[in-house]
Amino acid sequence: MDPLTLRRLKGATSLVHDAIDAAVPAIARAHRGVANTPFEILERVGPIAAPAAVVRAVHDTVTDGTYRTIRSVNRILATVTAGALECAEVGLPARGDDDLPGPLMTDATTHANAGRARSGPRS
Repeated sequence: MDPLTLRRLKGATSLVHDAIDAAVPAIARAHRGVANTPFEILERVGPIAAPAAVVRAVHDTVTDGTYRTIRSVNRILATVTAGALECAEVGLPARGDDDLPGPLMTDATTHANAGRARSGPRS
């Protein structure tokens, strides 16, 4: 891969991961703000105030966990992407499905390879 393309890919992936990392907390705050309105109303209604508070707590826990997971996965993907681009930069060969050991190969790849072995290379 030529150095300019590689530099552009590194820059683009960095921008994408940084944008996701910056946007997720803002989206989470907006989500919390929107969700707070109905919960505040329901928590003022005597007979359903306690159940509404429980539902709110569950909602907040699940949504907070979801947004933390999105940020964590984004960081992991940023690391994996940076590593892959480093490999490309130093000229390490890319690995395809054919290079993976048995259980990691997809059934489709396994069947395609078996068919190729029986019938010879495709043209």
